[in-house]
Amino acid sequence: MLYELLMLAGGITVMYFKESRELIIGTVILIFKFLLWINGIVFGDPKSTKGSKPAKPVPPRPRNSGGKVKTSAQTQAPAIPPRRKRSSSKKQQQSGPLTAEQKAKKAEKKRVKRRNAELEMVDCEDAYIKNLQTLLNVYKSPMEKYRKSINLEPRDLQTIFSPMLPAIVTLHTTLLQEFQQKGGRKCGEVLLTKAPYFKMYTQYLNGYDKAMDRIGDLRTKNRKFEKFLAKQRKGDIKERRKWKYMDIASYLIMPVQRIPRYELLLKEIIKNTPEGDAELPSLNKALNMVRDAAQHNNQSMRSYQDVQKIVQIQSMLVGELKEDIIQPHRVLINSIKAEVSMLSPEDAEALHDGKWIGSRRSILKRRYLASTGGRRQDSMGSAVADFQAMMEEKISRMKQLKMVDEECNLIVFNDLLVWVAVREIQHRQGYLELDESVTIENVIVGGSKPDNATTTCVCLIRSDAANLKVTFESAKVLEGFRKSLETALDHQRH
Repeated sequence: MLYELLMLAGGITVMYFKESRELIIGTVILIFKFLLWINGIVFGDPKSTKGSKPAKPVPPRPRNSGGKVKTSAQTQAPAIPPRRKRSSSKKQQQSGPLTAEQKAKKAEKKRVKRRNAELEMVDCEDAYIKNLQTLLNVYKSPMEKYRKSINLEPRDLQTIFSPMLPAIVTLHTTLLQEFQQKGGRKCGEVLLTKAPYFKMYTQYLNGYDKAMDRIGDLRTKNRKFEKFLAKQRKGDIKERRKWKYMDIASYLIMPVQRIPRYELLLKEIIKNTPEGDAELPSLNKALNMVRDAAQHNNQSMRSYQDVQKIVQIQSMLVGELKEDIIQPHRVLINSIKAEVSMLSPEDAEALHDGKWIGSRRSILKRRYLASTGGRRQDSMGSAVADFQAMMEEKISRMKQLKMVDEECNLIVFNDLLVWVAVREIQHRQGYLELDESVTIENVIVGGSKPDNATTTCVCLIRSDAANLKVTFESAKVLEGFRKSLETALDHQRH
């Protein structure tokens, strides 16, 4: 209590006598130390622990005859007998022939699983149609009605909602009616008549990515559109954090997932259908038709996406390449970003560590002999001269680019390698026809150790027309580009 009063008195004194604050604080500390010294004299030091029981001495660790120390587990714990292998009665039963009762139980389980799969197909069909109708009634129709108030253009609605949606709803409504008429049975027979129409999904799948991109842009730039979607999703529910409907993106993805769902359910039904069942042939045929429709849709979707990418690439080009880039035989293989440098033959030779493959004229001669089947003709000199003049024109065109570590979009086609500078500078682009003179190899730049990660992401592309040093961000990206280019070169050779 004395200490508390002393500290309180010191605090009050410091507050009132601000000028001599440091002197007063030093005086209080000295008085506090003096009181501690008096306390030690009056009450003595703290009690020692002489009366406590001494700790038990640790006994020495026993040693065996070999001089090794035995652990407590070896001296006290008994030896654990080895675990016996238990013979499974179930495995013994399975190895032997099944009894009639076991066969009946197994058949009943399969029958129940098959019936559940058939009912699931009907229930999923019903839910799928209801969700598509919700998409049309909750989102599409109000969006058309209030289009101007939420700042939408007609083309926005055409992009978001595929014109195939009403036809898809009609097809699956008919399919559901036939399922219900047959009581969920004979799914194979029903799907046999409707599976060819699943190819109409191609148009929807081709426009799905555009629809999602457009929704994302509108949500970012158009606040009224975002509020409209939230209001439609909420419906008539007044609670703050509850939703009556799913987001529009959850409805739009359902047609993308629908055809693979038929394949999964048909596999489950066939798996649990006994051999010799009358419905088994129709189920297998329906499964094959559904697979064909899914493959057709996927291939069409990939082809459409490739065409869209080529059109996007065309918009980046100028000159003759822009006019000739889209060809019926041309296929896009890969597109990637990298730093491109155009090299002279001397620089390419130095980069190749002095291993040059020969003079240009010897290469032309070998190419000419390959094209003529190895037969020398009188027109050898003129043919080589014509070909050399054509190559010199290509070389002069390449020399005008003068790219040095330029960040480019590198595009690999089945017959062409195109590079376009990321910076919008005119004529910062080039192309290389993929013929037998084109080679690619990994090179080391700026170091001598092959395992140096900073020096193994470079490749050298050499040809009669141009030499390119291409630098990638990682060895993995380089490997992917190398495989793409080798695939294109193999395609040209064969």
